[in-house]
Amino acid sequence: MVDRIYALKNQLIQRIDRDIQDRGIDRIDVNEMGELIDMVKDLAEAEESCWEASYYRTVTEGMEKNSGNTNTARTGYNAPQRQDYTSDTITKLTEEYRNLTPDERNQMRDRILSMFGMM
Repeated sequence: MVDRIYALKNQLIQRIDRDIQDRGIDRIDVNEMGELIDMVKDLAEAEESCWEASYYRTVTEGMEKNSGNTNTARTGYNAPQRQDYTSDTITKLTEEYRNLTPDERNQMRDRILSMFGMM
């Protein structure tokens, strides 16, 4: 859809350019040119809306994929659920983290964030 809108918008722009080149800026039909420009503006807004809808559809599909729950992901109420971690687990992770190189720490952080859907 967006490709068709883009092509039509560009055809109208080419028509405007041709009219200006053929007649000169002083001899164009102002009413006709105004209508053509309004159509270009309307098509540009429609094109923007299509791109925005496509973006939000992609984001929503990503949320649904990560959550596994299609209904709550659409409404935005499906935040990652916290699990109960024992203090022993946290202590072990902290000790392991201290022994990692900076690159390994970054990798671990990225893995943890992606597990919770935060990346």
